[in-house]
Amino acid sequence: MTLPFENNTTQVVNRLAKRSLSSEKRRNVLLVITIALAAFLMSTVGTAIFSTGAMQRKMAEDTYEIVYSLITEEDLQNLRQQPEIERAGLQYALGTDDNNDTGGLVSMSYGDEDTLYAARKQSEILEGTYPQTVDEAAVSSSYLEKFFPGSGVGDQITVPFEGKEYPFTVSAILSSPDTGVEAYSVMVSQSFLKEQPGYDPGKYNAYVHFKEADSYKADDLKDLGAEIRDRLGLRSVSYSSIYFSIGRTIQPEEILQLGAVVLAVVLGGSMVIRNIFRISILEKIQSYGQLRTLGATKRQIQRLVRRESRFLALIGIPIGILAGIVTGTLLASNLFASGFSMETDLTVALVTALVSYGMVSISVRKPVKIAANTSPIEALRLTDCQKTVGKFRKPRRFTPLAMAARNLGRDRKRVISVLVSLTFGGLLLVVLASVFGSYSPEQDANAKFPYGHFRLYLDDPELNSYEQMKDSPFTEDFKQELLSINGVEQVQTLRRSVGGSDFKGETSEGGGRCDILTKEGLSLEGD
Repeated sequence: MTLPFENNTTQVVNRLAKRSLSSEKRRNVLLVITIALAAFLMSTVGTAIFSTGAMQRKMAEDTYEIVYSLITEEDLQNLRQQPEIERAGLQYALGTDDNNDTGGLVSMSYGDEDTLYAARKQSEILEGTYPQTVDEAAVSSSYLEKFFPGSGVGDQITVPFEGKEYPFTVSAILSSPDTGVEAYSVMVSQSFLKEQPGYDPGKYNAYVHFKEADSYKADDLKDLGAEIRDRLGLRSVSYSSIYFSIGRTIQPEEILQLGAVVLAVVLGGSMVIRNIFRISILEKIQSYGQLRTLGATKRQIQRLVRRESRFLALIGIPIGILAGIVTGTLLASNLFASGFSMETDLTVALVTALVSYGMVSISVRKPVKIAANTSPIEALRLTDCQKTVGKFRKPRRFTPLAMAARNLGRDRKRVISVLVSLTFGGLLLVVLASVFGSYSPEQDANAKFPYGHFRLYLDDPELNSYEQMKDSPFTEDFKQELLSINGVEQVQTLRRSVGGSDFKGETSEGGGRCDILTKEGLSLEGD
């Protein structure tokens, strides 16, 4: 802003800023990279945190919330007539076979079109139509690629399952998510299902989607599912792990993580930007002194340096934000749902731009003061031709090490700030490298299975806990049989129970087990 009776020197300042920028290209590159990197780190972390929630919500959107097990087709029709239910799909699992010629897991099941629609975020039909006849099946693309390369819809294939070879005509090709496990899905028609010897018309599952499900709280939706179960006299109800595990709101720990990253980036970036500008200004101290001699005011010198910093910030910030949002969105996406959210990305971009611009503005405050407070006398005093007035000093040897030490001693503040910047940047780099390099799928699996590689337990939805434990197969003979298998080194008992109980109240239900008590307490680990 130009004050009354003050000459408008904006154009002059702009031209001087452009000349200064064009004369220090290496400095400009370093500053743009620093600013872009800071904006990139902040926008990447922010986008990844917020977009992960968006991806999870998309994965659960319009799929299913409740699963009713051990139902009949008549029960399904009754479910579809309930006013709270928008869609109910029928599904029947024939089982999973891991003892076949494929070397992987083959799961065979039946699911109607409503079930396929509900599961589309996990597996969807890429090509073809839903199987209708006995000899038709929908097969995962990975199975065809490995065992019948070049085959497609309408071709004949065979599927090994539980010791038999089933011939099928491919009616559809299913998507195959990369889970790191050789698992193949085969969906058959209901007519094929009913011909199987182990078929039980009372073992269907219903995948239910409620009307306006997002308007319910998680506990209220579970209570509604239990109420419909009791209303229709159904036997078992379970809940979608995908739907009920998504975060409806940002968790405090996520805000703390984002805040810690922003604080670290701002501190590190501010130090680097301030040092680069400070070194640049000290190198051009004579130029600022000459401007002061020609009549430039402190305010005009400040505007000159700030104009340079704003110009570089306007280049580096958009580059960093764009790259960060793209990276964060990719990190928060999967094959079935994208983490992209226009509202989220715009919010992250705006906040990152403001924080980055504030970081640059704060960083140049000290260099701006140095440039503005420079007088012509100080400029001459800081030239390379200055002579030291004082007592005579004994001549010293001029070696590279001695010259470096003297140079460092001339500006201790600059040396300290540079060392702090390098130390902080090195620590940040080491921490980030440790975080990304320390993750190991094997360690993650060991954390969930701390006592071994496999966990055996009883889980029969048709029997209560007492009936399951009454005829438990986990005997000492069974343990010795496991130990006799080649490769099995240890079998550890995690929990031993002699009974259980189930209860049901007006608003809740549950159950428990009666553990064996020893002198040491509960028998939770080992014998």
